[in-house]
Amino acid sequence: EIREMLLSFINDLVDCRVNNLGRATSAVIARAVQRALDQAPAWLIRAAGGPTGLAEKIFRGLTLEEAANAGNTLKPGLDAALKRRSGAA
Repeated sequence: EIREMLLSFINDLVDCRVNNLGRATSAVIARAVQRALDQAPAWLIRAAGGPTGLAEKIFRGLTLEEAANAGNTLKPGLDAALKRRSGAA
C-alpha cells in the first residue's frame, strides 16, 4: 500500500510538472522536488529514498529534453531544491 501511495504521489508530481512546464529541465525537477518536500508527509519522503531518491524517481518519470541526463538535469535540479529548502528553513 505504501508503494502504491508513493507511485501515485510521484505520478501526480510528474503529471503536474509536465502539464504546466513541458519537457523536463533541471528547473522542472527542482520545482517537483520542492513541491514534494513542502507537501508530502515525512514518511512518504523517506519511503521514496529521501530527497535524492524522490528526485531520481521524478527524473525517471519525466519526458526529458533531448540532451538531458543525470549530470546536467537531475543533479542541478536536486541541488536547487535542496538549496531552496535550506534557505527556507
